Amino acid sequence: MDIVQIFIHRVRTHIDKGELKEAIEALRPVLKGSPLFMQWLDESSRVYALIQALEKNRATPQITFKETVTISNALKGILDQLETSTPTNLVRKEVQKVLEQNKAQRRLLLIILIVVVCSLVIILLKVLSPKQASAISQTIQVVDISKQKELPAPRGILSLTYTDKVARDSIKQPQNVFTGIPSHADSAILRFRARSFQTIERKIKLSNQVYKLEVMRDSSLAWVKGVVKDETGMPIPEARIVVQDMVSRTDSLGRFALPIPPEKQKFTQRIEVYHEEYRPLSELSPVSRKGDIQLQLLK
Repeated sequence: MDIVQIFIHRVRTHIDKGELKEAIEALRPVLKGSPLFMQWLDESSRVYALIQALEKNRATPQITFKETVTISNALKGILDQLETSTPTNLVRKEVQKVLEQNKAQRRLLLIILIVVVCSLVIILLKVLSPKQASAISQTIQVVDISKQKELPAPRGILSLTYTDKVARDSIKQPQNVFTGIPSHADSAILRFRARSFQTIERKIKLSNQVYKLEVMRDSSLAWVKGVVKDETGMPIPEARIVVQDMVSRTDSLGRFALPIPPEKQKFTQRIEVYHEEYRPLSELSPVSRKGDIQLQLLK
């Protein structure tokens, strides 16, 4: 079945269902686009009735039963002649050409419509979902503002909590970079934990800029505490304790607590112990606030 036969079948279906307006509308592109078809209709005995019906149908949608029969007969006559009359071959070729052009035009319009719709969808997705378009790379630079410059850099964990995600990373120098943060995450909770430093937890505004986090050491290195005993385990009072250029003495229980200024704090300190009844002691000991340093003097 070629394109003309499909067209004739479609128009006849409309006629059989009493859909005369749809049948006439289906014929209009052919009437407008095919001069041969129009010439052929001018020579047809039914063309006058069809043209009258077309004009009547345009003017008012309400038509009589007699007019309906007239239109149906005129349309069926045209379709019959298009299939069987002598000039059909020439007319058919031109009608086929018009129909194919209309089909190509509809196909082109459909393609254009699809392209336009797809473009609009992409634009809407970008407008409504800007968070997918880009991601934030937040850089954190940890800066130790303590005075103990000779101590190692902070060693610990940095974490960022945004939306429902937590990103963690070990502290790096000179900076840490947290990537892949969605652009709709405006802020985050920044947490800093490191040995001998004050813990920090604060809300920051996310951006692609460097955020400088100033950190301070805690008091874990600020005191050297311990107890001095003899070889029998008895405490030694009045023992002289020397750490760098700082001096203290043990109490009646052999205990001592020596404050260390920030610029002299270290993870390990050399502790010297002197007493007239015992041999001097010099010992390198780690500094910790978890328990006392145990020192023993020998005679």
